[in-house]
Amino acid sequence: MSRTPCTQVISLPSSTVSGKDTAILTNAKGLRFRGRYSFLSNFFPAIVYGYPTVEHAYQAAKTTDKAERTGIRSARTPALAKKMGRQLKLRHNWTEIKLEVMETLLRKKFAVPFLHKALAATGDIPLVEVNYWCDNFWGDCGCQKCENIEGQNHLGKLLMKIRSEGNIDY
Repeated sequence: MSRTPCTQVISLPSSTVSGKDTAILTNAKGLRFRGRYSFLSNFFPAIVYGYPTVEHAYQAAKTTDKAERTGIRSARTPALAKKMGRQLKLRHNWTEIKLEVMETLLRKKFAVPFLHKALAATGDIPLVEVNYWCDNFWGDCGCQKCENIEGQNHLGKLLMKIRSEGNIDY
């Protein structure tokens, strides 16, 4: 499957989140979680179980070592937390629980009223985390190396699941 460049402008109500008024739908597949849609990213600042972002919390959940978790909590950026997460000794059952962990973290993040409203305001557009770093598990990479690989888009699927459930008790 070859990806054909496509540009479609979509809008959110201006009261939803701050930032640009539009986002670009990439490759007719999904969104770059940037600009107006940065709130969908796991790097977006949102305190989740005492961690500064979902990314920090997810990386810390990979291990049971308290010192490693503390180090990740203290990471200055989500990118640094992600890098640290690649060097951990993984908990024995990580492969089996990682999707459930991510769903739990996303539910906590999107229980915040303004984030829940922003997620709901995406309507029925497909939430596909289009990236360019070959992540075809959580998203769908649009780089040339991955052009014939269909991403699993687990992050997008979890976000759409939470969005489809409607109201959350705050």
